[in-house]
Amino acid sequence: MIFSNRRNIRQIRTDGSEYKEAVAKLSNAVSLDFDIKTSMIYWTEQDLRKIQRARIQANSAPKIDDVMKNGLEDHSYIAVDWVGRNIYWAKQGKRDISLSKYEVKP
Repeated sequence: MIFSNRRNIRQIRTDGSEYKEAVAKLSNAVSLDFDIKTSMIYWTEQDLRKIQRARIQANSAPKIDDVMKNGLEDHSYIAVDWVGRNIYWAKQGKRDISLSKYEVKP
């Protein structure tokens, strides 16, 4: 399971046997999703108004990439479609959903 406490993203096994930091030193990571095909975590960085991602790695700090560098509105949420290779985001309280194709190179 992955979750955010806003300042970092953490992983925990469902049996509680392992608990670790997956991505550190974030400013306000709110909504997140996981691409199981590429082991990438996607999240909204609310203070920076960006969508970012990082690959989960066993023993090293992940490299953070900007997926959407500007234009994200406050209180936006995301969903990753790892089959169709789409990322969706929506602002809380609005009646529209935005969509973008994405590709992750191994």
